[in-house]
Amino acid sequence: GDTVLHLAAKNQYWEGGTMLRRLVREHGAPVDAPNGRGITPLHWAATFGCGVSGRVLLELGSYPAARCNGGLTALHMLGLHAPDDRDSYFVENAYNGDVFDLAKEQIAAGADVNAPDEDGQTPLAVAALYTESPLPLLTLLGLKPAGLELGEEMTVTTQGLQQAATG
Repeated sequence: GDTVLHLAAKNQYWEGGTMLRRLVREHGAPVDAPNGRGITPLHWAATFGCGVSGRVLLELGSYPAARCNGGLTALHMLGLHAPDDRDSYFVENAYNGDVFDLAKEQIAAGADVNAPDEDGQTPLAVAALYTESPLPLLTLLGLKPAGLELGEEMTVTTQGLQQAATG
């Protein structure tokens, strides 16, 4: 099951990351302790779009290339599980920079956007294949779309992704 650190990572507003710091520094909670599915607290922070938690976990030494069952990294989880643009909580966090910053910081800390999972899918491929919105894909690329308002309809096509990838 999940540890208390997993639960704190999913709830980033528990004292703005102070709870995560205390659990690791004062109580010795292992920052990368996996649950029964191999999911680390950083995986949960990415899954739930909790940029504050993700940044604190990286600051505390979380390994961004850690893999859970199926070979998924935290970047895979960000692309696979991130709700699309109709989820106001995720979009709000994305547009205030929270999720975009988490993607960039994971990459800066050593996460690989081209790391394949056990099925050969990279985080970018997962984001492109499993979401109707380009928001998770743009997040993984570290790009913040300019001029888009919350709730504005965004769609992506295979042709559009191919064109973007080839320049």
